Amino acid sequence: MSINKFAIFLSFVIGIHSSIIYEDGGYWFPFPTVSMNYSKNCTLDLSYLNWKIEERIKIKGPHFYYKDKRVKFFGTNVAFEMAFPEKKDAPLIAKRMAQIGINVVRFHHMDSTDIWLNNTNSTFNKVKLDKLHYFLYCLKQNGIYANINLHVGRVYPEMLSNKTLQNAFVYGKGLDRFYPPFINHQKNYARDLLTSFNNYTNFKIGDDPMILNVELNNENSIIDLWGDEKFSFLTAEMQAELISQWRKFLKTKYKTYNEIYKFYNGQIINKDYNLLENNTIKSQKNNGIFNYDKEKDLVTFNITAVPTVSYGNQIH
Repeated sequence: MSINKFAIFLSFVIGIHSSIIYEDGGYWFPFPTVSMNYSKNCTLDLSYLNWKIEERIKIKGPHFYYKDKRVKFFGTNVAFEMAFPEKKDAPLIAKRMAQIGINVVRFHHMDSTDIWLNNTNSTFNKVKLDKLHYFLYCLKQNGIYANINLHVGRVYPEMLSNKTLQNAFVYGKGLDRFYPPFINHQKNYARDLLTSFNNYTNFKIGDDPMILNVELNNENSIIDLWGDEKFSFLTAEMQAELISQWRKFLKTKYKTYNEIYKFYNGQIINKDYNLLENNTIKSQKNNGIFNYDKEKDLVTFNITAVPTVSYGNQIH
């Protein structure tokens, strides 16, 4: 069968139970994933590839295994309110996912607003939690595993009234790497979510073998604290905490000032090597004029505009 004929065939098979008309794109074929477009009469049904989930997935070397069988995962995200579908829809969504070959679902951005009661960002909405439990049950019934994300988009309660802090550290990224109140919030959230008992599966979420993995924190780097400008946006309490932890780290790692100096300045420098004579000067320009004048041992650099990004104007 030629590629074009195969594409048309798959287009027909996948859309056979849909009233939606899709245009064939030549070498590509439409792959409609309308979430509740489930039909028992679907010709192309990959749900037989999934199995009844009875044990946890194990890792051996670089591979996943279920019992003694090697496993590969093909997944999708459910984000924000989509992690809490209505109970009448959840079974259809899970069955449709299994039909198109999905065997893992990543629960992403649940903590932004939707799981909380009255936007407090601290107390669970019990109705939403029940919908989450039922959706997990429906996925499990169809042999689909779950990847649970913890901190993704939650604005910590103390930040809700501080717009400056929110703008500088979106979702509190970086701050919960060192600031104890935010770390405690995260611990409490993890405990409350993962120990919540699912009456449909008869497991606590964290104990359920359908949970493939848990992502502790998403896109969260301490590098967000780099630079004087970012540091200035911290509250006085946060600044004091960060400085205190940094000093404690230095005292633990290095016993004397000389040890610190040797570590950060340990490279032997040949003072007779003339950098200007033996190297080529290069620059990276961004949003402005950048030039330099060289006369013997004097080089004058001219930057006449502020770059659009912090790394924009560079001298090499």
